[in-house]
Amino acid sequence: MSAAEPNAATIPARGARLGSTWGAGEVAAVSLIVISAFLARIYAIDSNGLELDDFWNAQLSTGRGTVHETVEINLIYHPPAATALSGAPPWWRIAATLENVTHPPLFSIVLRFWRSIAGEGDVPMRVLGALLSSAAIVPLYGVVRALSGRTAALWAAVLFAIATVPVMVAQQVRPYNLLILLELIALWIAVHLTPGKAGWWRLTAFAGVCLAATLTHYFAVPMLAGVWIFAALRLDREGNRRLAVAVGLAALTFLILWGPTLARQVSTMRQSANIWLKDRSPHPALATIGRFTEIPGRLIMTPAPSLPWASQLSILLILTAGVLARQRRDLVCYLLLFLGTAGFVALLDLLQTTRMQSLL
Repeated sequence: MSAAEPNAATIPARGARLGSTWGAGEVAAVSLIVISAFLARIYAIDSNGLELDDFWNAQLSTGRGTVHETVEINLIYHPPAATALSGAPPWWRIAATLENVTHPPLFSIVLRFWRSIAGEGDVPMRVLGALLSSAAIVPLYGVVRALSGRTAALWAAVLFAIATVPVMVAQQVRPYNLLILLELIALWIAVHLTPGKAGWWRLTAFAGVCLAATLTHYFAVPMLAGVWIFAALRLDREGNRRLAVAVGLAALTFLILWGPTLARQVSTMRQSANIWLKDRSPHPALATIGRFTEIPGRLIMTPAPSLPWASQLSILLILTAGVLARQRRDLVCYLLLFLGTAGFVALLDLLQTTRMQSLL
């Protein structure tokens, strides 16, 4: 390594110059973006009816499990209202009713508490997603500010606030909005893990948020793996030792709390992949690659079939980021996150001949 080459422990230098203090103008700008994002998310929030998965999550929040799949045939009886909290089992029974689904329990528990406070209707449930999605703008801004500067952070916050896909997802009753918020908080902590600033309190907070994200959705693991790799590249030996201990304890806690249920859910995951997500196209591998190359553009808008250049533009963005990562170390983080999310799902699609990327 030459004297002019940046040491791994100092990256990203650009973010290090910014410091950690936000000015009053920044706070005002981010607050305005958050408020605008929330207004965009609650606009016409009830214009479309709830879909099956939304109702399903409402059912799970009651602690009754998957009511619509456990009704006995050839038997006349009066079941309880599937999504009503009246007469529902206590919230701590929720985790024991998730064996025939493919999700961990945290979102169902959070939704249960929210519904008991805000109401049981469709709109209150959707407002939870709008609030979580809007709140995610704060750690998003903090992450990009630390890595790439204030201007890039403002653009990232504005794009997330008004882009079609985040607004659409925010109006759904699903775990993704809580997952995004927790993952961004974990990343926000990670970008400040530098030699001398990797104390046990900060690492405990990081491990705790990672545990919460994994208890929200299993796909948190590959994304957080990218975060761990990025943090490890910037830490010294002692920092990496502490990071390994913190992450290891979080993983052990997850296995103790949820490992047995996860093992029982595996068969349900395989069945769901075969029934709902199987790719029936003549060339599933090519279809998977095509969907993968469209993802960067689709995060902002849904490309029309009449715009074939959208896929080529996405490929160009990915390749450009890969080339510039040699000089722009902040891009290393973004590429790791992209590979840990879109790349991981694409790999699963290739291995299982599924089309999960179409749900991104």
